[in-house]
Amino acid sequence: MINGTEDEESFSRPLGRWDVFVYGVGHMLNDITSACWFTYLLVFLTDIGLSPGDAAIVMLWGQVADGFMTAFSGELIDRFGHFKVWHGAGSLLVSVSFSSVFGGCVLCRIFGTDSSTLQTVGYSVFAAIFNIGWAATQVSHMSMVNCMTLNPTSRVVLASCRNAFTMVANLSLYAVALFVFNVSKSGTFVDTENQYRWIAYSSIFVGCCFVCIFHLGTTEPRLKYGFPRNHCERIEWAYWFRKVLYYQVSLVYVLTRVVTNVSQAFLAFYVINELQMAQSSKALVQYYDLELTLLLLVLLRLLDALFAAKLEWSYVYHICCYRHSKCLNDGVGRSTTRNGNKIKDSENDVAFSLLEAPKVETGGHPAVWKPPPGSPVSQSPTYATP
Repeated sequence: MINGTEDEESFSRPLGRWDVFVYGVGHMLNDITSACWFTYLLVFLTDIGLSPGDAAIVMLWGQVADGFMTAFSGELIDRFGHFKVWHGAGSLLVSVSFSSVFGGCVLCRIFGTDSSTLQTVGYSVFAAIFNIGWAATQVSHMSMVNCMTLNPTSRVVLASCRNAFTMVANLSLYAVALFVFNVSKSGTFVDTENQYRWIAYSSIFVGCCFVCIFHLGTTEPRLKYGFPRNHCERIEWAYWFRKVLYYQVSLVYVLTRVVTNVSQAFLAFYVINELQMAQSSKALVQYYDLELTLLLLVLLRLLDALFAAKLEWSYVYHICCYRHSKCLNDGVGRSTTRNGNKIKDSENDVAFSLLEAPKVETGGHPAVWKPPPGSPVSQSPTYATP
């Protein structure tokens, strides 16, 4: 348990590279399956015979479950802790349900019929399970940041490493998809199912390998006792609804998600049906766009360091959103699309960056953000090791 100044100082030291690495890879399964989910789910369902309306219902049920479970799992984790247990359980649900969706209709095989209604229900059930597990994994993984260290720089490094592996997961997914689309043909429904089955199984295998690294390499601190000089109190969920910043961040995020989700989900339809490009373009266009996005982020970081001025990430998101929407509207879709998963996986990172990231003032001297006096956020967190 952490009960003294000496223990507080030990948690305030910067984390080592290995600790940062094993934490950063813990979200790889979510990242790679999410990229596949938003990019290929609608295409897969329509290619195997579902109507566009039924495919949309499957996607909708998944997102509704995700919305409810994100808030519910956050409350449960906040009350009971055990982040790694939630992470492991969520990863298990993600693996089983994801393979069940892209592996074919399970209920259809059980009942021996291929009716459209049963297909829609079957895929919707596993879509909801997938998003429930996805939300539990995401919330537990992101909430571990504040429980691993008190050092603000290390917290930023942890979030940055997680985002870096989000890019790696996306690139890996599109590389696998490009290989599968090139070496296999999709003449029949069975061939199409086999293509997406291989993509899904490969994604699960890669993601589970990194999940194992995360669980073997991380140690979970537990929230119990505070430091003697600090009085800690629980922040009620209604507290945030009284803050203007909460609505500002929410508005930016929601508008960004609308644009990126639309561009990501429908780009595959656009390049195949409208531009009449090859099947491999469903992966190749996404791959090139992700590389261009990565180069853009590196360029912005260089400009930030060069001019020693703070760049708000919301500006970056608006630029990306404008680029996606204009490309889809003007027909310049051959080398552009989305960075949707990056943003989705960093949805809480937006607020985290606003609150925790070191601010760069004129002159290049870092200054750590501090909450207003008396705010519940200003109270130090409490920790105890197992």
